Amino acid sequence: MDKSADGKDDDLKSDFGRAANQADYAADRGDLVGRIDRVYRNLAEIDGLIDRMAQVLRISQPPMFGKLDIRWWKDRTGSYRDPFGVRWMPTKLKKSKPVVVQRVSLAKHPKFQLNSKVTLRAFSHFKQWAEERNKLRSKIWRMKKMAGQLEGLERQIEEERRFLDGLWYRAAKNLIEDGQVLDADTYEEFRRLEEEE
Repeated sequence: MDKSADGKDDDLKSDFGRAANQADYAADRGDLVGRIDRVYRNLAEIDGLIDRMAQVLRISQPPMFGKLDIRWWKDRTGSYRDPFGVRWMPTKLKKSKPVVVQRVSLAKHPKFQLNSKVTLRAFSHFKQWAEERNKLRSKIWRMKKMAGQLEGLERQIEEERRFLDGLWYRAAKNLIEDGQVLDADTYEEFRRLEEEE
């Protein structure tokens, strides 16, 4: 424990915790906000990489059935779009529809062979970055869940604040009824709490 010039403990002369901690809280909050911003920037950058991978897939293959592609579909919450690796397949009406693929192989048609290595590498990179994106989204989901749990804590804090105001008011009222004089600031707070009751 640090000693002040007069030899007394500095901790005994400190401000109340809230006032003393505000600068540290502000610095921590700024750091946390910066980190959260960076997480969302990284997510947007990964989305941009995946969009570019889709462009590589589209230029490296002929416009035929069997072509690999990336499609963005809404997740189960309906709020975000997630990328899926797909293969364009024919329907009964000879139209094409995207079908999600798990394992990659190129269509057998000779026109797919010209850029086969480019296509496979682009799709391989897509799988890798889609996984990184999923990890990042999971971390964001956990942060949001944790923040959502704070709502209950905020209610408890407000209830505790009202309880402590009630205790403070009773103590001040007892002092007044006992004939003791309160300083101006204390009396002003007493009157404010009395009006709230």
